[in-house]
Amino acid sequence: MKGYINVIIMIIVFIVSVKSEIDSTCSAGRITYYDYSAGQCSFGSIGGPTLSYNKIVAPNDAFFGTDGSKCGVCYEVTGPDGTVVVQVVDRCPAGDVLCSGDMDHFDLGPDASTFGQIAPVLSGINYISKKEVACPTTGNVGVRTKDGVNAQWMAILVFNHRVGITNVQIEQGGSYHAMERQIYNYWIYSGSTLTAPFNVKITSKLGDEIVVSVTSLDSEKIYTADSQFPGPANDSTPCTV
Repeated sequence: MKGYINVIIMIIVFIVSVKSEIDSTCSAGRITYYDYSAGQCSFGSIGGPTLSYNKIVAPNDAFFGTDGSKCGVCYEVTGPDGTVVVQVVDRCPAGDVLCSGDMDHFDLGPDASTFGQIAPVLSGINYISKKEVACPTTGNVGVRTKDGVNAQWMAILVFNHRVGITNVQIEQGGSYHAMERQIYNYWIYSGSTLTAPFNVKITSKLGDEIVVSVTSLDSEKIYTADSQFPGPANDSTPCTV
């Protein structure tokens, strides 16, 4: 019995550890810069209702992945001249020569200014070290309904989240139903006929949950939660190049 109890305690400690941290391992990469207008993650223009942070990144296609899970995640990038935190809002296409290269590649935006904080702009390309961090968000988590939503099809964009999102569920009939994330970062539900109001439950990669109340089936409506996800307990030491 004593050995059994020890096993249970070890499992509980492990679960708590997973919830309190994100992977802060430093890894090498390369940077360029570009002029951002709109991006793969559907956050829209900087300063708009769903994208307030103005230091952004489009990772290479292989790093970005195929499920949209990198959207809204932030990385601390260290170059020869300093460190900056950038948020994933776009992806650098596989057809781009640098983005199809032999290492992780970050195309920084919204213009040369972000690149210039960590490396000489005239170089145009440089090498960096990076790690995942919490985003420097202000305010609470929000959701936006997509154009064209109706009682048979719902699409939700989650924005302004401090850490990555792993799951979104929609409440109908007293229970929650899974929504499917698209590569363009909307979460889709097309099950039973929907009625409003309803709740949307959002789960972060740390296991924390936030519920947002959606009051109608109208298109392009924004709803704000009454809270923000807590940040991870990560090492604050910057990476080195």
